[in-house]
Parts: sequence; C-alpha cells; structure tokens
Amino acid sequence: MSRLPSIGSRFTPPASASAMAAFDIEQPAAPSPSPLTSVHVSDPNLFSSMANAVTTVYQTRSILQTLGPRPDHESIDLARSKLSEIDADLSKKLEETALPPAPRTSTATSGGCTLPRGRAS
Repeated sequence: MSRLPSIGSRFTPPASASAMAAFDIEQPAAPSPSPLTSVHVSDPNLFSSMANAVTTVYQTRSILQTLGPRPDHESIDLARSKLSEIDADLSKKLEETALPPAPRTSTATSGGCTLPRGRAS
C-alpha cells in the first residue's frame, strides 16, 4: 500500500476573494499580443530580407515534406553501394567506348635485336 499514491485534495483555494473575483471563466482575459505583431519594421531592406528568409524557409520545408521521412542508415548504405556499382560499370563502358584497343605492335629486327616498329635505338 505504501507504493500507491495517496489520494488527497489537490485543489488549493485562492489566496483571497479578490483573486477569485479577478478571474472570470465567462470573460477570459484578452490574449497577449504575439511578439511578431508588436514588431514594427520601418526599414524596407530589413522587411524585404525577412520576407525572403520566410519564403526560403517555407519552400525548403515544403520540399522536405515532399521528400518524406529520412531514410534509415541501412537504406543509405545500400543506395551508396548500388551507386558505386553503377559508377564502376559506366566507367568500364566509357573506357571501352572512348579508348580504342591498343594496336598490335609488330616487331622488326635490327642488328640482331628485336625492336617494336616505330622506335629507334
């Protein structure tokens, strides 16, 4: 029984009757103005800069929401390995396409020594 919380009155009456009269549930106090509405920006460059920043943040958040949730580390590692495989395959194909095979060198004899054609000793 000692582990169970005790059931007791949690209501504390107001300190005075004037505090009770100050709070009216039917007529709540007016909300305090937000910090943004009370700021009066008179510098047009500052206002323009702030508007651009808000627009940029809005666009970035919209793009991030379109992309969806962040992928987990395993998905990232798998995608990176697939990209490296594709890159290696494309590099191999590029080498095959761009670089023609080396021509076979025929040998010529010169003074008892065999040299490739096109080279002089």
